[in-house]
Amino acid sequence: MKDRNWDEFNTYIYQWIVVIAVGSFFGGFRDWLYGLSSEKIGLDIRTRFFESIIRKDTGFFDDRKVGDILSRLTSDT
Repeated sequence: MKDRNWDEFNTYIYQWIVVIAVGSFFGGFRDWLYGLSSEKIGLDIRTRFFESIIRKDTGFFDDRKVGDILSRLTSDT
């Protein structure tokens, strides 16, 4: 009777270990996917902003300093 209780207890422990391991794996996978998607979104925003700056008329650059434009490009995105 006593050994049966320990065997049942060990079975529950192993099941919890599997559940925690699987949950940890999928949690890490989720974090990796969020990180990957946020990097791609950030790159897309920076690329669009850079392309819009490149298409500007030369008068746009006469009125603004290059450092201000670069600062906006890096900090706002």
